Amino acid sequence: MRGDFKEARLEYKKIAWLIGYLDPEGKEEFNGAPLPKVELIQFTEIEPTGFQPIEEILFDEDPSVIASELPKLKGLVQQLHYNTQLWSKRIAEQAVSDREIFEAFRVELVQMFSLSLSGFDSPVAIHSLPEATTSWRNLEQNVGFYEKNLNQSDPSVFADFKRIFKEGHTFFAKNQDFNTFDRIVFYKKYLQPVYQNLLKAQRLLGIETYKLTGDFRRAWNDEAISLFDKNFLDPKFYSNIRQNDFVDAPERIELGQLLFFDPILSINNKRACASCHNPERAFAENLPKSLDLDGKPVERNAPSLVYSALATTQFWDGRAKDVEEQMFHVTSNSREMGKPFMTFRSVWRKARAIKRHFTKPFRINLTF
Repeated sequence: MRGDFKEARLEYKKIAWLIGYLDPEGKEEFNGAPLPKVELIQFTEIEPTGFQPIEEILFDEDPSVIASELPKLKGLVQQLHYNTQLWSKRIAEQAVSDREIFEAFRVELVQMFSLSLSGFDSPVAIHSLPEATTSWRNLEQNVGFYEKNLNQSDPSVFADFKRIFKEGHTFFAKNQDFNTFDRIVFYKKYLQPVYQNLLKAQRLLGIETYKLTGDFRRAWNDEAISLFDKNFLDPKFYSNIRQNDFVDAPERIELGQLLFFDPILSINNKRACASCHNPERAFAENLPKSLDLDGKPVERNAPSLVYSALATTQFWDGRAKDVEEQMFHVTSNSREMGKPFMTFRSVWRKARAIKRHFTKPFRINLTF
């Protein structure tokens, strides 16, 4: 059964690039993390489905565990089969543009580097490198459909694809040990050049980028040439702030820093955001549970704020949808900051320095 499972995973990797692009949430039904999720409207628990919970059972080192979980395993396989049938029907009926295909190619490279090569996709079977090899070969084949058009525009572009893919195959063949596989070398020499060349090819063929199709914002910048570009991800995507031309104003950043370290937002004027989210500890703390205003432990500790602007939800339990909503939870909580938002009027009235900081970045005058 383990061999059949690995073969099925390899077949899935041949279409994962398109599923992951067209339906990121639906992809979770095929290859999501083997952890329960919480439905955020009714707060009901959703059990995981797909390959990874099957993998956890099938590759358990204790045969008795596998035997006891056979009914669950059967149900998971049946659900995976059902989802596969649904997706096969959907993909046969759905038209996909050249722009979407090129974007899906690059999303596949992102997922290969962040999920496959990291082992996240196959945490128990450790089958990541064969799967990444399959994804690499499949991407080469799909890019090949554009060979004729690319050669008519600039033969050197497709020649670069052929050379890099070939060298990448050689690298995979020589490095099949998961623990010693040099991911940085693979990224720099093979994955990144293909990623950059895909954008070059898209433009060469006159295929528009996402930004040219409308004003809709999304997390990933399809015009970035590298996974590590400063503008690869858009933190504003996860905020309720949208079309504001002052979002990145230095004055606004300065105001945020001032408020983060100022205890004026707490009821006793002794606690600031930085009191728990310590910059010297990755904006987190070294306590198993945070302490409330009376020095008593609360239910959880303060999570790190590093990359929090890129999170789809805030708090450990995901009860806030963005950082703006998260702030209201904290300031109004009687055990954390203890100062309801409406009491801020008196705060701004007394704090002339803070009032002054609001004027330029927000283009408003605080007149309380």
